[in-house]
Amino acid sequence: MPRILISALLLSTAFGHGDIDGLIAAASEEVAMNPGKAEPLIKRGELHSAHEDWIAANADFDRAAALAPDMIAVDFCRGKMLLAAKKPDAAVKAFDRFIAAKGNLPGAFLSRARAKAQLGERAGAVNDFTKAIDMSVRPEPEFYIERAQQQEPEAAIRGLDEGIAKLGPLVTLIIPVIDLEVAEKRYEDALARLERFAATMPRKDIWLARRADIFEKASRTEEAIAAYKSALAAIDGLPQRNQDAKATTDLRAHVEGRLRSLAK
Repeated sequence: MPRILISALLLSTAFGHGDIDGLIAAASEEVAMNPGKAEPLIKRGELHSAHEDWIAANADFDRAAALAPDMIAVDFCRGKMLLAAKKPDAAVKAFDRFIAAKGNLPGAFLSRARAKAQLGERAGAVNDFTKAIDMSVRPEPEFYIERAQQQEPEAAIRGLDEGIAKLGPLVTLIIPVIDLEVAEKRYEDALARLERFAATMPRKDIWLARRADIFEKASRTEEAIAAYKSALAAIDGLPQRNQDAKATTDLRAHVEGRLRSLAK
């Protein structure tokens, strides 16, 4: 992939708007020094996109395409810009052109999947997410999560389990599966999965509280109360610095609130 394909998303998170202003100024100098080259225009276009200046970005991509009609990178960069600008229909068309010319880039299928998801084309999005996953040496967990969001519950659970099998029992994948199982009232499956996962975790308070939540949703009130009390005991057993952390104080408030509610 050409060096010029800078990720606008990475730029937007790595730099503040003031930093990007400086980068755009530097890129503009490069454009001025290379009036017949497309690469500096694409680079500046991605910076404009990171700055959410869609008009300037599109203008740079248009100029780059005019200078180098065969440079397919323009379609990929334009597609990312259109996706960020919430113009998914136009983004899909740009990604279609890029994929037709260079159909072996997981990022293109991933981006097109996200555009299709914005359009509500769930089947097409699932297909593209799957292609991105299959083509990636090590897919990111969010690939599986975003695909699951476009699937029916059973297919979503199977797909997330596929991710767990490939990437390991990551919290970011385990929690969505448990939530789906609970939503489908597959409480025993959710509890069994939670027990297996919690056994590998050093802190038990979080998982005891989640276990209690599942018991409560399943209308197993006595078990929920017992599990909430166990969660409180686990919190009390933590070092004070952990007990004082906001996440822990929030968890304690949740557990104590559910116990008060169940006591009524």
